[in-house]
Amino acid sequence: YQPQVVVFSVAMAFLGAYMTINLSDHLRLSLIEEKRIFGPNVSVSHKKKHLLYLFLMSLSLAGVGIWAMHFIGMNSCHINYPNGERVRIEYNIPLVIGSFLCAWFLAFVGLMIASYDPMFSKNKFEIVEAFIADSKRLSIKEIRKISTRKMLAIIATKDLGRLMTGGLCLAAGVSIMHYVGMEASIFDGDIHYYPGLVCLSVLTALVASCLAFWILFRLLSIFPDQEGLRLGSALLMAVAVCGMHYTGMEATIYKISDGGERHTDSLSSAKVHTSYRVSYAFAAIAANVLLWVLVV
Repeated sequence: YQPQVVVFSVAMAFLGAYMTINLSDHLRLSLIEEKRIFGPNVSVSHKKKHLLYLFLMSLSLAGVGIWAMHFIGMNSCHINYPNGERVRIEYNIPLVIGSFLCAWFLAFVGLMIASYDPMFSKNKFEIVEAFIADSKRLSIKEIRKISTRKMLAIIATKDLGRLMTGGLCLAAGVSIMHYVGMEASIFDGDIHYYPGLVCLSVLTALVASCLAFWILFRLLSIFPDQEGLRLGSALLMAVAVCGMHYTGMEATIYKISDGGERHTDSLSSAKVHTSYRVSYAFAAIAANVLLWVLVV
């Protein structure tokens, strides 16, 4: 691996995740304001606005944080023939595009499901009122025993189904994108995997994605001014993406041949050569997407 390219890939994953989190703040405030003004009856135009936020969030996360990170990370890895010559790797364009669509669609679905978390569209006062309403079945003595810390713990861990489902979708997007992206490789040889490490890579994505969504959609609703939580959530999303990617790379066995059929070559003649230019092209695309999201 080239350390500087690895660091660059991790930075892209973090930036994509952090921008997603900043956009989620706008979505949350928009939901709270519209609920205050219009009540539960949200108009079609406001629903379109919510979908636009989710689209931008998924584009930032999937395009910058996952897709660009993957192909920049791929260029950090050098594979050599026994004589020391570098193996030339190309990419199957339809599979590359398909890998992006998988990541984007599952990130969008995951973010949409998680955005319906019962605490996400509430302000602090509404969260406390909801807790009080749920506590009416308790006796006065039991209520008095509940400390502030315990109350926060109950609020933070109640009804996590949507967050876990959203995290599962994101982990699936990261994992499918990675292995479809790997299958897009065209070179003189073939790819095999260690099943145990493949499972570990998927598990890494799942755990980190669920934790990131829990911080993003639950803890940041309780503590919206805590920048440390934003950074923590972005870091966990980056861990989900990069941890999955580099564990998946460790699970990969490249079997290099001196000729014969090339890996993936039979699927399509449409391909692109890998080089530093390709990696920096992906980085340029990611930077443009990030700038566009910032301006919007």
